[in-house]
Amino acid sequence: MTEAEGAEPRVVHERSRPPLRVVDGLLGDVQVSRLRAAVSPERLAASGVTLNRDQHGAAGEVPVGADPVLGELAALLTDLIGIPNAFGETLRVRHAGRGHFHPLHLDTYSRGDAALVATAIVYLSGCEGGVTRFPSAEPSLSVAPAPGRVAVWLNVRADGTPEAAARHAIAPILDGERTTLAWFVYASAPALAAAWESAHAAPPGELRPLLLDLPRPEPLRGELTVITDHGLPDTTLDSLRRAAAAARVGYREVQASSLDPRVPPLEPGAMLFRPATTMASFRAERQLWRPGVATVHATPAGPFALHVEQWTAFARAGLPTPRSLRLERADHEFLAEAVEWLGGFPVVVRVDSGEGGDGVLLAESMPALRGLADLFVSRGMGGRMATFVPGAMHWRLIVVGGQVVTAYRNPTRDADFRSEPSSDPADYGLEPSAEMADLAVRATAVAGVCFAGVDVLEHPSGRLYLLEANFPCYFPQGEAFGAADVSGALIAFLLARRDATV
Repeated sequence: MTEAEGAEPRVVHERSRPPLRVVDGLLGDVQVSRLRAAVSPERLAASGVTLNRDQHGAAGEVPVGADPVLGELAALLTDLIGIPNAFGETLRVRHAGRGHFHPLHLDTYSRGDAALVATAIVYLSGCEGGVTRFPSAEPSLSVAPAPGRVAVWLNVRADGTPEAAARHAIAPILDGERTTLAWFVYASAPALAAAWESAHAAPPGELRPLLLDLPRPEPLRGELTVITDHGLPDTTLDSLRRAAAAARVGYREVQASSLDPRVPPLEPGAMLFRPATTMASFRAERQLWRPGVATVHATPAGPFALHVEQWTAFARAGLPTPRSLRLERADHEFLAEAVEWLGGFPVVVRVDSGEGGDGVLLAESMPALRGLADLFVSRGMGGRMATFVPGAMHWRLIVVGGQVVTAYRNPTRDADFRSEPSSDPADYGLEPSAEMADLAVRATAVAGVCFAGVDVLEHPSGRLYLLEANFPCYFPQGEAFGAADVSGALIAFLLARRDATV
């Protein structure tokens, strides 16, 4: 595209981590003008391309075949990056103006067995502000918009795992318009390795493919598929990505709510983990699992095992729990007998579903209890009444593969009887008693899993009361404040389990 105009491509900036290159002169003025015309709002509207508007600007997917100049650009970017695009049907146009921005993020996404491995941004205009910042690049880098400027970078390391140093943000636009075309390159792990070999075998060109900046890929030790869905904290996924990269394990995420029901189960030897809690994620886990796929489920039935009511199972196993019974009726006689059996008011009332203390209530009188019971029973919400343990300290213990990886205290909230995650570093990195650790490990086994966040009440007398063994559970809290590597322990367990079954 540049030879006809006599342009001289030149590298303006280059970083080795992540592999990142900024090139000027790759596109001449004529090509820039043709590209601007091809993606103008008027041309897009006429061709039926919809632009979605948000705080980032107006963006839409433009088919590469909509104009020859777009196809030429796609071919040029493929040569510059060195990786064939498994899903290169479109380029993403974005028109942004004053006040538009994009927060810090990493380009990570999966489509089937292909991951988003590289990104190219073609700037078609200049503006005041709107710089693309790479704060974790070594050294850090800011790329200002300029007509014809091209920035390309790799989002993965040599083994295909995410490269955190590729995180980037777009600063607010102060004046003018920022028009860009983005080319998102997808490739499977085998295709990435084949592209690397092909790039190294080719004779050197005027601009070597960016892929050459990667060292020779080390063999991956396996691949972890993580089932995500709405409501799953980013901190959970960030922790899993980091641990997978450190363990040289391939990593991909599957969005449960959009999983095609025709997708077959994973092959034996794969690893599967579900941190999401939605019903869609539960169904996705069952869809992708088969015997030989390593999970944290303890029985040969994997996610198809029938899980009984935990408190009943704990009692049958002889584990200490607060006295409790099902809230199945709302009549006065039943409630009065129940309260007497539980030891009197106050009593804890909890809904069967709920997280973070939601649905856990305290009834301090019969009128209060009857109101709650009427609500729960009439709406079929299910529930349980339990003895209140006053003055107890709530502990969370994370168990992985029969070992307590971390334990920390959750103090009582202000003006509340429930606990909340602590932000005091003194509450983390604590050594639970041998009795408490044993109780957590046994509770995890009774729950039918090898990974759980176990909640235990410690009475001032030293007596322990088991509340529940949560799977999935939120575990980055212990990593953020303590020195625990929960994700690392989880992946090490899955690798060992995979190796024991392959």
